[in-house]
Amino acid sequence: MRTIKIQATPATERLMTEWLAHLVLAISTGPDGGAIIFDGDLGNGIVVAQRHEGRWSVSFRPNLDGSRIRHYANPHVVARVILSNPRQHDEAAALDPLPDECDVTAELLACTGMEPAPGSPVLLHLP
Repeated sequence: MRTIKIQATPATERLMTEWLAHLVLAISTGPDGGAIIFDGDLGNGIVVAQRHEGRWSVSFRPNLDGSRIRHYANPHVVARVILSNPRQHDEAAALDPLPDECDVTAELLACTGMEPAPGSPVLLHLP
């Protein structure tokens, strides 16, 4: 697993949004497609996954009751949500969840051995 720390400045925010949108597009599809963790770790970060083609879930952690997860169809919206400060979903762009979509990212990452060490001070995990 690799860790990359990035910080967007006002001058680079547009470039960072484009870069993140391409990164979001590269996430594999399916329940074992993996996920990317931003701005923290599995318990306190932003977890982005693609369970269905063209649908990305964004979960702000901690997310014990699933209320901090939204689904999006546009990778540029996902990138803007990742960069939002404070963490804020784009409710106007959010999709209704499909019946089988829930916040299972933690369980899937733990099963694949990709779970970061507790308290890991990282902003981005890449396999």
